[in-house]
Amino acid sequence: MVQRWPDFFVLGAQKAGTTTMFDYFASHPGVYVPMQKEAHFFTYWPGPDPATKQLADRSHIASIDEYLALFAGAAEGQIIGDVSPSYLYGPYVPGRIARYCPGAKLIAILRNPVDRAFSNYLHCVRTGRENLSFEDALAIEGTRIEDGWDYIWHYSAKSRYAEQLKRYLRFFKREQLCVVIFEEFVRNPAEAWADLSRFLQIESFMEIDMQRISNRARIGRTRTLRRILPVLEKRVAPFKRYIPKKIKILIKEGLFKRPQLTPRERKALMQQYTSDIEELEQLLGRTLNVWKSGS
Repeated sequence: MVQRWPDFFVLGAQKAGTTTMFDYFASHPGVYVPMQKEAHFFTYWPGPDPATKQLADRSHIASIDEYLALFAGAAEGQIIGDVSPSYLYGPYVPGRIARYCPGAKLIAILRNPVDRAFSNYLHCVRTGRENLSFEDALAIEGTRIEDGWDYIWHYSAKSRYAEQLKRYLRFFKREQLCVVIFEEFVRNPAEAWADLSRFLQIESFMEIDMQRISNRARIGRTRTLRRILPVLEKRVAPFKRYIPKKIKILIKEGLFKRPQLTPRERKALMQQYTSDIEELEQLLGRTLNVWKSGS
């Protein structure tokens, strides 16, 4: 059997709709993405999880043969994709992908930097990785990075997109990179999906549920729930497919909440990203008023 490397990569950003995008691609008959989302093969991030002394994301693939085996199920005529949201932020990833897949197409989906950072933080709270307030976590982020904490705790740094994209453009042509703005993707998913289909040269597939946004950020309603939910979710995970959708919704509404930043907090945080957004606008050749209007 001939081993095939991916034809395209969804690079991230983390907490910017990559799970929804994975679901879209998994539903497309002309696309093959492995059941194991987020291989992280090209990342090899060395930082430890302070709680377990292991990698925060232990799902990454450690060998070429193991990685390529993920795509063995691809049928003739299908294009292959790797959806790993750590790829955008990992500083050495662009060179590694270019070495093995120099002709690959790249997709980056970018979200309002404050919303992305806050959603990333909530994810860590929900999974039991974070006990600090958002403000305190941001205050010590630099120290955490210096101490080698895994990228999952780099809340603010991962939202600075300009330099991350520039790293890729040192190895790939601009026409190999498609940048999707998350808010536009949510507002008009059919148009965004049509653009992606043209970029990947696949047929636009309209049987996809365009209204479903996967993996929304949420945390337990109480401190006690926040402590026990990570354990409960792991135990329930194998049985999720057997739980009726209406029951799932009732459970989520009863156990979880979706915290919001106040307008004052959002405005103060957004000011920290002003220069990066301006640099990103120059890089993309377009304005990002969709982010500025929400600040």
